[in-house]
Amino acid sequence: MEVVNATRRLLALILVGGLFVAFDIVGTARTGVLGLSLIILAIASRVYVTLAQGALATCSVRGSYKGRVEGGDVDVEYELCNNSIIPIAVVELSLNYPQYLKLSKGSRGGLIAIPPRGCVGYRVSFKGRVGLHRIGPLRAVLRDPLGLYRGVELSLGPVLEVRIRPFASERVLRALLQASRASGISRSRRPGEGVEFYSVRDYRPEDELRRVYWKALARGKLAVKEFESEISTYVLFVLALDETMLYGPYLETPLEHASRILASIAEYVSRRGDYTAILTIGPGILARTEFKRGRRGYMNIIELLSSINYEDHILRGSHEVKAIVGDKMKMAKYVKAMCPRERINVIAVTSASETTSSLIKNLSPLRSLGFSINALILIPQLYGLHRFNPFERAVYRLKVHSDVKRVHAYIKELRSHGVNAIMVTPWETPSKVIARIYGV
Repeated sequence: MEVVNATRRLLALILVGGLFVAFDIVGTARTGVLGLSLIILAIASRVYVTLAQGALATCSVRGSYKGRVEGGDVDVEYELCNNSIIPIAVVELSLNYPQYLKLSKGSRGGLIAIPPRGCVGYRVSFKGRVGLHRIGPLRAVLRDPLGLYRGVELSLGPVLEVRIRPFASERVLRALLQASRASGISRSRRPGEGVEFYSVRDYRPEDELRRVYWKALARGKLAVKEFESEISTYVLFVLALDETMLYGPYLETPLEHASRILASIAEYVSRRGDYTAILTIGPGILARTEFKRGRRGYMNIIELLSSINYEDHILRGSHEVKAIVGDKMKMAKYVKAMCPRERINVIAVTSASETTSSLIKNLSPLRSLGFSINALILIPQLYGLHRFNPFERAVYRLKVHSDVKRVHAYIKELRSHGVNAIMVTPWETPSKVIARIYGV
């Protein structure tokens, strides 16, 4: 395959040069030298582009990025270094990145020239959104300054795997920690080994003498003191993914809203010292973390949320996952196998779509095992509604009225099965959602 291809400009230049030479031969005009100069220029350009193409192919390219939090700027930088003595000009650069990312600074493409033994930088910035995004490589096409020749397209630099973590509001966390203990999420207490006084009970033969309550004995009653010990609760987050989770404006989709809610609850639970894990289900993914306590469990959840790849995990199908999710007994058995023999609090987040609507129903058999199931049902049709003017909003509400009505009926059915189902709108903050679940 040719590494250098001629453009239409070369054909025009050769024709003009040939005409100038022909005019000189027939004696019409003295343009032979000019014609030969144009032909020599075309040949020299071909030699240069061939050498520069080789230099461009051997360039050392380093890629890096800064920024890992949702909503913040993710700065991506590539540095191209020319290791040869041949100047490289002109190079058309374009960056390969997912269609779900949006540039906040810089341009997707541009023109650069790399001096001999020198380096140039290419920088762009994105608004970070939750998940894993593969950025790169750079696509480079070399042309000579006159545009007579075009080199073959080269892929330069590494593919950067940018992981963006969901944003958990510190203000929400402080409000949760200052609120009263939420049922089903905070640690509970039971009698056992501990240092804090729990209660007084009657003496039993197996009790140790050091626990005898002497004040009661002085009143003629043999009793012992009990101390309390804390038991940690187990919280399992379930996130169901499909293409409807990507509906809505940039940074305001159901997926990003759900990620903020899960991150806020997980942070709160970790500060209470409880055990947490997460299970993500989608057309092309079935991933989970193990139950870990405190900060370690929280970080595992954040890392999994930041590893969701939109194209691989949401838009591509998987028959194996569909077989598990679509079967009530298989789904319940799968979740039961990953959980310890403790009371589990399940917090499931899903959109009101046909793909994920059966998920919560398939979790309902776990209630017989003592599981407490909470379901947050997102309505993708409402995301982006706030950007309409009042009249457009009213018309759109009429259009999606049947969808919202269907969600209400679905939630009512879930509640009849003992599932604490709540409809979540896009304008509800994580603190409001948590308050609605736990009464904080």
